[in-house]
Amino acid sequence: MYINNMVRYAYYSNLWNNNVSTSSAPMINSVNQSVRTALKSTEVNNVSNYNIHKLTSAVSLKTDAEQLSKSAKKITNNTDSGTFAQKVALSEDSTKITASAENGAYNTTYAINIDQIAKAQTNASNLVDKSQLSSMQAGTNTISITSGGKSKDIDFSISNGDTNEVALNKMAKAINASQSGVNALIVKDSSDNNIKLQLTSDKTGTSNVFSITDKIGNSVASTGINSISSNAADAKYKLNNIEYTSNSNEVTTGGVTFTLKNTTSNAVKVTVKQDSSKIGEDINNFVQDYNNLIKDARNSGISNSNALKGINSIIDRSKSSLEKIGITVNKDDTLSVDKNKLNNKIENDIKTVKDTFNSYQGVATKIKNYSSSIAKNPFTAVGVNTIDVYNKGLISSSNYLNQGSVLNLYR
Repeated sequence: MYINNMVRYAYYSNLWNNNVSTSSAPMINSVNQSVRTALKSTEVNNVSNYNIHKLTSAVSLKTDAEQLSKSAKKITNNTDSGTFAQKVALSEDSTKITASAENGAYNTTYAINIDQIAKAQTNASNLVDKSQLSSMQAGTNTISITSGGKSKDIDFSISNGDTNEVALNKMAKAINASQSGVNALIVKDSSDNNIKLQLTSDKTGTSNVFSITDKIGNSVASTGINSISSNAADAKYKLNNIEYTSNSNEVTTGGVTFTLKNTTSNAVKVTVKQDSSKIGEDINNFVQDYNNLIKDARNSGISNSNALKGINSIIDRSKSSLEKIGITVNKDDTLSVDKNKLNNKIENDIKTVKDTFNSYQGVATKIKNYSSSIAKNPFTAVGVNTIDVYNKGLISSSNYLNQGSVLNLYR
């Protein structure tokens, strides 16, 4: 008698035969329970419960091994996306300058003097009583804004009886919707009765100055919005005693981006180094994933399988090296991390930490290979004789296996 379930059992068929990643099948637990229930409800004389237990345990082990392999691969990745390429840039005075570093940036120290920060041009209209009638011409008004060498015509309509507040808001709304490179804002004075229109370039620097003129109507002339209240300026700074200018207050060199915030009287130092926090986080994730695999193996009663013994032997041979960086082996073969000791080692002796995990004989290097092997061969890892299981009729696959066939459990 066949027990067929297209949704659930196709998963097992693909898992065992095609090495499908368990991450693509979120129904693992329900599949396990369905298999157990189905087998319990029938008389299975040719397959032991012990083998059934191993089969279902292999699902959890495969998932754990895939995750552990993923964590190990990040630690052993020697490109800029790897664990030990993560960098941070630290400023000694964040009120003057802040910085960020891309992965792979060189460890070094920069000295920065800021003589002038970049500024955006700002225009301001005349201050007017918001409740008084507007002097803007009724009907369609067209203004032209020229910014960065490009001009844009902007239309808006003024009605008879519009107050200054209504008219200025119409003008501001039209400018903000135009994407002309200029932002408009209504500003109130302390009394809350008088208002003005303020225009600011959305980019700093002298190459982003703007002008505003009337084309139809008198909205620019009547408001005085073409009056510059603050001129655009370029940033002027010295990087390691070499002078530079920039339209922006964000400048990048050598994979490090500096944000200039205030002028300085003395040079501010910015240090680029390994990101101890992120490196420690990756190592802690690796340890957690390793512990999950060990715990699940013990709970499944397969901790004595050859695969798990192999991983344990890797840790045992590296026990002394791990202890030097703050990682100890517990009696149940799991690992514990002294985060303070590990972070201190990352800060002051990153080479030792990297060699412990990422060298040719490193812990993560070896476990990456071992966990990948377990993920590809979960039957072998839990000690199931695959041929014996097939011969006894526990698993049979149809001729449509590659199209996602049904796994048949029968007696």
